[in-house]
Amino acid sequence: MSHIAPYEILFEDDHLIVVNKHYNVLTVATEDKKTLRHNLWSYINVYLRQKHQKAYLVHRLDYETSGVVIFAKDEKTLHVFKEAFRERRVLREYEAVTTGRLSEHQDLIQYLSDDRKPLLTDASDGKEAITHLDPANDIQLGQVLKVSIDTGRHNQIRIALASQGLAILGDTRYGKTEAKRLYLNCYHIALRDHPGYDFSCRPLWLIESKEA
Repeated sequence: MSHIAPYEILFEDDHLIVVNKHYNVLTVATEDKKTLRHNLWSYINVYLRQKHQKAYLVHRLDYETSGVVIFAKDEKTLHVFKEAFRERRVLREYEAVTTGRLSEHQDLIQYLSDDRKPLLTDASDGKEAITHLDPANDIQLGQVLKVSIDTGRHNQIRIALASQGLAILGDTRYGKTEAKRLYLNCYHIALRDHPGYDFSCRPLWLIESKEA
């Protein structure tokens, strides 16, 4: 491939490979032929073919979002993780830099339409999206929030923040904020009932308190 591999390996054994995906990289290919080889899944498979192994996609991150992505190396491991995601036994923690300010913890139960650009709707016409927001520290660009999700809906975090009058820096879909990148990073994924499956990368903007 002519592109530099857009990831770093965080963990690898005979069953899993966990990587830190760069921002502005697709997780999988799209119908655009330009993405056929330039996507994270393709890069991981090129790497694993040297070991006579194969990558199975466990979950995705949006194109603009950076952070932890898990791939299984066999169908049994894939099933374990798929079931954990389906049953909401996976902790997914993000950091986001936002315009506006959040003053206190928020637990949001919302419903999103099943569109290419999802919007808030009601329970009769949408899929449940559960998001938890916590104000953290400030940086020069804005307020840093700690965000965790129980569901993995498309654009869920952007919509949740927009519903609170906030916008992620660099979000041109819901926030209309210009920046060099989308300031959203998935820094921690763990199976709640399996302490051996706990993966993280260093947060980019979040300064966690000593009590956390």
